[in-house]
Amino acid sequence: MQRGSTDRGQAFTLEGVVAGLIILVSLLFALQGVAVTPGAPGADVEPELRQQTVDLLDLAEETGALDEMVRYFDNESGSGFYNATDTTVGYGSTVPDTDFGQLVEAAFHERGKVVNVILEYPREDDLGTAKTRLIYQGEPPSASTVATSTVTLYSNQTLTAPGGEETTLAEAVAVGEYPIPDIDPGGPLHNVVHIRVVVW
Repeated sequence: MQRGSTDRGQAFTLEGVVAGLIILVSLLFALQGVAVTPGAPGADVEPELRQQTVDLLDLAEETGALDEMVRYFDNESGSGFYNATDTTVGYGSTVPDTDFGQLVEAAFHERGKVVNVILEYPREDDLGTAKTRLIYQGEPPSASTVATSTVTLYSNQTLTAPGGEETTLAEAVAVGEYPIPDIDPGGPLHNVVHIRVVVW
């Protein structure tokens, strides 16, 4: 009798261990089945998107594409960026035909992302800051990703849009063909432009 009770107790213990293992394996399998993958609804992809935005600005700065972009203005019409839609939205939902525009297209538009690119710079005589929209595709949500970079402009630099390559920034501002003012009249510095890229 005692031996039978011991055997039966061992059997119950073994059954309990096996049942516990089955439950544990089932839970692990279930958790793997509902794991959120990058890009799926509810996935935390913001850090990855932010890094891509920072990388884009770093590359644009290193290659000179960013500096070229902030001088890509139409010196004849004075309407803003060369071939832009208007001064309110810049290029709107499209991108400029520049190296920077191609970077934005490859990094975000081809992946279905929405992008705003805004230039911010000091006004003359310390009157606060002004903004010029390069690309504007709507009001961003609170969960959007933001990255910034800075370009220093000098008065002897020229416009980069077709037809303006011989016009310096100082000359363009003097005749109202460049919106970014000279904050250092008589000196070499023209202005310091902050480029803000918002992606969602």
